[in-house]
Amino acid sequence: MELIPGKRSPTLVTKSIVEKMRPGSVLINVAVDQGGCMETLRPTSHSEPVYTEYGVVHYGVPNMPGAVPRTATQALNNATAPYVLQLANDGMLALDKIWRWLRG
Repeated sequence: MELIPGKRSPTLVTKSIVEKMRPGSVLINVAVDQGGCMETLRPTSHSEPVYTEYGVVHYGVPNMPGAVPRTATQALNNATAPYVLQLANDGMLALDKIWRWLRG
């Protein structure tokens, strides 16, 4: 399964999996912008962010980082800064190392 830009995200959590979860469990779908990766999830909103199905609480607000832009930006910077520094210091060699790491 792969995520293809512009297409629906793959379903990773099926209805049968959700039905087996403990009541009160919580599902948060960060792929809801592309249709979600959970069969039982539908987009929600900040005014009504959750609903319960099969006893499982579902949260699927699109563009979650938009609710906390400063924190989201800081998190993105923290996650990408090491790669940017590696690129700045090592150039194309760094790109090759990152590419090999991503490919496994």
